[in-house]
Amino acid sequence: MESPARAHKRGLICPGARSGSGAELFYQAQGYRCPGERPDYTFSPHNGFSSSMIYYKRWFTAALF
Repeated sequence: MESPARAHKRGLICPGARSGSGAELFYQAQGYRCPGERPDYTFSPHNGFSSSMIYYKRWFTAALF
């Protein structure tokens, strides 16, 4: 996910992850920050509604024109 973003000169990437999932641990280990959550955003037939955590990682700041 990071390589294509860099190739297209994207300085910010914002994936989401279901609260309590292994993806949360993965993003944290990769240095992503978590500014918050979206309550009851995802649905699973087995678990019902759950929160989605918002993550982001910035490589560079966009220049202002």
